[in-house]
This record gives sequence, structure tokens and C-alpha cells, in this order.
Amino acid sequence: MCTRHSFILTRTGKVLDGLGMTDSHTEIREFHGLKHTDDSVNAYEWQPPKGWPAADWEDGLTKDTEVFTPKSSHLDGMGRHLKRLYPTMAEWDAGDTIRITEDQRSDGGKLIANSEFITVPQVTLPNGQVIPSFQTFKYPASRAENIVPVSDPLEAPWVNVSYNQARAIVACFGLELLRETQALAIAFDISQQDINWTGGKAGEGSIYQGLHKGTVRNAQPGTYESRDPEERRWHQLSNGERIYDFSGNCYSWIFDDVQGDENGIVGKKFSRDSPSIAIAPYPSMTKGIGWRPDPGTNWSGLALIRGGYWYSYAYAGVFDLNHGGPDGRNVLIGFRCTK
Repeated sequence: MCTRHSFILTRTGKVLDGLGMTDSHTEIREFHGLKHTDDSVNAYEWQPPKGWPAADWEDGLTKDTEVFTPKSSHLDGMGRHLKRLYPTMAEWDAGDTIRITEDQRSDGGKLIANSEFITVPQVTLPNGQVIPSFQTFKYPASRAENIVPVSDPLEAPWVNVSYNQARAIVACFGLELLRETQALAIAFDISQQDINWTGGKAGEGSIYQGLHKGTVRNAQPGTYESRDPEERRWHQLSNGERIYDFSGNCYSWIFDDVQGDENGIVGKKFSRDSPSIAIAPYPSMTKGIGWRPDPGTNWSGLALIRGGYWYSYAYAGVFDLNHGGPDGRNVLIGFRCTK
């Protein structure tokens, strides 16, 4: 998979391997779709800026520390320089939006159209709420050229992307993040199918939890199969469609349309009857359904993640519910697109 690439540009115009564009290493502005081999101007000068923490560098984490406010003329000048060097790149704008050309949008749309989607049937939750049928990625989103999210079994999931960035990415191409009610519909439908239980019948044994026992060290492409039969990665829906990594391998960012605000960020406590925690058919961390918080838990200001990852053990499951900061990035968290 093409990993996420960005860079740092000093006032003198030297391009350094990094996580954004900066004026004297102070203000970070992120760009995507680049790698060090694209730099034909400053060959052999790719290195972290002096004093940058090695761990943050390796993990791809960004810490925006503004020592002073750079002049807009500096930023505009650097932007023009970059556009000349890299005319096809996509640019992060203020507010976690992305600027791309119409050609980039069109090309990305073609790649997405060739992605593997599944149709989730209409589902009635135990509380009587009806979730209409929708389409979602068969696999967690992986990254095609530039910033295009695709559903491709040959590529590893696109992780280390924040909730806000994931929303901006999918919006670029007319898609959405998986919503909380949609995730609940998938999880409940999975729980009702005999084929998804290790005992061969709903309620017998456990629901398959995917890659969750630490048998791998990072998120795997869809073609990978664990030697442990209990780490089966797919679940079958009531209409026969199969979805991969809905439990285990990597978490997925979720737009909260139950407790959330207009941006899908949690805005209140979990009530006792919230479907987010009330419709799972068994107690937390039993029967392979994963972990969930207690009523009254308050994650206001945070974003939801679901499913668990490759080392979650009993915490992983189709009903697993956890959280992350909306601007935080982590190699454990990816996302899934819907349309």
C-alpha cells in the first residue's frame, strides 16, 4: 500500500522528509500524495528537521507547535513553489478540508467505482428503529493514488489518519464515513446469522472476532488468512453479502448519529437505552461481541471507533465500541466508506 506522505519546506526552499509544510519548522501545513523519490530538486537532503522527536517521526504523528505566526507572504510563496514542483498533489486546507482539482476528483471517482462495495439490507434493531439499506466498503478503506479511498483486498487498510481527515477524504469523493446506526445494523445482522458463530448456530460459542490475538503486528490486506481458525475475518449478512474486518485487524472511525453533534462527534453521555450500548445481545466481552462502555459514560468531544484491532483479544468484536480524539492519528485506526 502507498503510505501517507508529506514533507517540510524551509524558508530557503529545501524540501525535507516530514509531515507537512512549515515556515522555519513552526507552522505545519499538510500535503498528501508525495514520497521522497518525487523530489528531483533536493536529492539526498531528505531528513527530519533538527530536534524533531524520533518516535513521532517514525509513527507519522504530527505536533503543531507555532513558535511565531509566519507571514502569509511566506506561506503563499512556499505554496507557489510546491505547486510548480508537484502540480498534481492534493492540499489540506484550514478546517480539515482538502483542495483537489476536478481531474483528480474524476480520476478518484473512477477508482472508487471499481472498488468492492456490499449492500447491507434493511435492518430493524431490537428497539424498533429501522435502518434503511445502504452500501459500504467490503474491506476497510485502503489508499490508492494520492488520497483516494478504495476497497481493495490486495492493499492493507489506510490507518494513521484522523477522524477529521477521514471525513474530509471521503467528502472529497461524495462518500461518507460509516454512521453509528449503520454500524449497529451490520453488527446486529451479523449476530443473527448461524454462519458467524464458532458453534455453528447463533448464540453457540462466539461470534468470529477476526484478527485479534496478536498473530500479526500491523493491519493486514484482505487476502491475508490467519492460521488460527478462530481468527476468521469475514462475516456474512442475512442477504448473503460478506464483509471483512468488521471485527479485528483495525478499528474504524464512526460518525456518531446517536449521541453525536452535526460533525458526528460525541456530544453527551451514553444513556441506559442508547442503542450504541443497549442492543448488543450479550454482556460486554462475552460471546465474542467485544467491549462496550457502561451507561453514563461521557465521551463528549471524542470520536467513536468500532471493531478492535489485531491485538485486542477479548475486547475485539462486532459490537466493540471505543473512542479516539478527532484530530488524533493511530496505526490501529482506519475507516470505512458508505454511499
